[in-house]
Amino acid sequence: MIYRTRSGVLRPRLIALLERCAAREGRMLASTQLPPPFGFEPGGIFDCLQCFAWPSRSTRDLDRTTLTSALDALADSLPHRSVHFVPHGSEVTKYAAWRRVERGALVLEEPLVTRTSLRPILAYLAATSDLAPDVDLLNQPDFVDSFRDSVEARAELPVIIQAFDERVLQCLDPVTRRFDAALHTRAVARQSGRRALLPTLRDLTAYRRERDRIELVSGLDERRSGCGWTAAELVSELYRKSAALLRSPTVIRSRGNAQKRVSERRIREGGLLWAALLLAGEERVSSSLREEATGYRRGPDTLVTNLAGLGHDFLTRALDAEDADPLTGRWPALVRTVGRCGAEDPLAPARDELVEALETALLQAPVGICGWMRRLLVEILAARSRLAPCDCRPNAAEVAVRRPAANAVEQLNAPTSSQNFSTLIGRTGLVAALRRHAAQPGAANNLLLHGPDGAGKRTLAHVYARAILCHAPSDDGIACGTCASCIAPDGHHPRIFSYDGASDRIESITGSITGAIQSTLWDPHCVFIVDNADRYPPEIFDALLDPMENSRRASFVLLARDRKAVRLAGQSRCFDYRVRPLDNEDADAVLRVMLAADGRMLDEASRALLVEACRGLPGRLRDACEIVAAAGATNIAGVRTALGFGWAEETLPFWPALLSADAGALASLMRRSRIERGEAVRRVQALLQLVYLHEGGGGTQESGAGDLALHHLDERRLDDLAATVRAQAHREGTDTEALWMRMTQAWRMGSAVRASTNFGVRERQHNRHDPR
Repeated sequence: MIYRTRSGVLRPRLIALLERCAAREGRMLASTQLPPPFGFEPGGIFDCLQCFAWPSRSTRDLDRTTLTSALDALADSLPHRSVHFVPHGSEVTKYAAWRRVERGALVLEEPLVTRTSLRPILAYLAATSDLAPDVDLLNQPDFVDSFRDSVEARAELPVIIQAFDERVLQCLDPVTRRFDAALHTRAVARQSGRRALLPTLRDLTAYRRERDRIELVSGLDERRSGCGWTAAELVSELYRKSAALLRSPTVIRSRGNAQKRVSERRIREGGLLWAALLLAGEERVSSSLREEATGYRRGPDTLVTNLAGLGHDFLTRALDAEDADPLTGRWPALVRTVGRCGAEDPLAPARDELVEALETALLQAPVGICGWMRRLLVEILAARSRLAPCDCRPNAAEVAVRRPAANAVEQLNAPTSSQNFSTLIGRTGLVAALRRHAAQPGAANNLLLHGPDGAGKRTLAHVYARAILCHAPSDDGIACGTCASCIAPDGHHPRIFSYDGASDRIESITGSITGAIQSTLWDPHCVFIVDNADRYPPEIFDALLDPMENSRRASFVLLARDRKAVRLAGQSRCFDYRVRPLDNEDADAVLRVMLAADGRMLDEASRALLVEACRGLPGRLRDACEIVAAAGATNIAGVRTALGFGWAEETLPFWPALLSADAGALASLMRRSRIERGEAVRRVQALLQLVYLHEGGGGTQESGAGDLALHHLDERRLDDLAATVRAQAHREGTDTEALWMRMTQAWRMGSAVRASTNFGVRERQHNRHDPR
């Protein structure tokens, strides 16, 4: 199939369709570099549908002689299926051999926008757009006629797609869903103007009207399309205007008779909610930013469309700002964006400015802020102070990593000799793909499994190796478990070898492997499992390339943490799969199997803590189970202690002194726990945040705490801690919110206690109004 592109705007959708077609035949769509392989074999050594992107003109790597040979080979191999993307006007199409190729191929072409093709193009956009579902646009003459000027101006397809989105967003009546030609005329007339963003943004957050949203979108589109602003410039400007809104939220411009009385509380809530949703929506505009960074010619510009959706989301959620949490479902994205503060990217300066303005507005808000604002403050403080969650390294002790000997090729046990694809838990898609490879007759497929340590890469590698070496596997690639290959003596499989790619003797090991494979005495088929393939010296790894590609006597399974660090030539000879952590449900199922194998049981709360601590990594689960078993823990209290999560209880006796700013309390806590000052401060910060959330009812332990040690803390202890805060405020003659504001300043300064033991009224008042 040949697809002749103009702008390339439809190419991603065609690729997605081809991927689905290939999947129906058990294949994958693979991008293949030019020049094409000789003979255009179907998939080559891979079972894939090959996809070629031809250049617009000849390059140094694809000169005239090479190109002529490649086209002749392609013309002679037309019965084999492949996909070719060719730009219009490419030099490739000028060769005589190319005309032979086109005569025997299915040729598709990105259409020119003409009066004849306009209606089918609009029909396609209406069918694939989610901006106006179930709206009959083609039977509205005014809507179709509004594109005539673009056709006369010989506009390309991306311009038509952009115009389609703008008309649907700005010119459809919200009630009748009919195209309003008058709105379109006004929009065109205003293209030469420059709307002020800040006044419009103030009106939107205060009055919360649909027309203010439309005017804001129009102003953004004006800068994007009319003034040629980049995506980074536009989003940065919106961040800065939103920060200015938070710094002076009560300045509302008058709009004649439309002016209404708006309470300061409503204005403040609107600005805070808008800023939070804007930060949470940064991931939605990331595609536009990536396209600009890579220089890829973009298709329809979805940036302004996404920002229009943000405005609609704000209007919907603002109705729940007083009675419920208007940021439901947006918290994870918000925390991720705030966590990028200080990063080096085009949005960094404007993002940092907006987050700082949001934090200042929350700190200066009057006493009595509602629950979602309280949680928003805590999440920002936690993200900006980099309170990392506790790693599963109980009491600073790690179970030794089990690796093969570094000075030899080892024959290692499979994780369990009876384990096969049918007994694996989770990762349904990945397991199904490996089973398909193993089910192929005479399979000698190489794999690259990459992912974090403890994710289960070695287990998958051994199960796959046993499946392809089995003498009588099932039709879906499962080892029989009864043949001579499956019943390995002493648990050691004689034809599965594992070695470390980071070994200091890797050169001699590699030489032994390649020499053995080339020997006529070598066993018909063996599997090599290579640990640390991402640390394999490139010049030594190259010796494996020929056996990986041509030898039917050996298969290789490369295990790596960083896929990009694996030799590129090795990646091209492997099926590439990412081994992700298990979700909580599958991790709990794996944990129950581990416990049952050891004849042990744990209650649901203990298992939940183990699953959270190990983050879906089976290797960490096994290590944690060994630690818990060694400690003889049988309940949640024992498991918390065994895993080193009992520090919160150690902090409780020092809590009153910490609240009263006793500098000796932190020193006593450090001596008792034998921890560094920085870790002691971090623990106090995390506990303070949790109690703050608990007191205000703004979130659960999991959402407010940055440490797993606080996730299963007894609620009664939190009540006692909150009561201590109220008692301390009473002794100081102030309210609890003022005390929390003082403690907040301590979090931001990176210290849980002050050197002095007495905070005067003047200092407390200063801290409330100047958070710096």
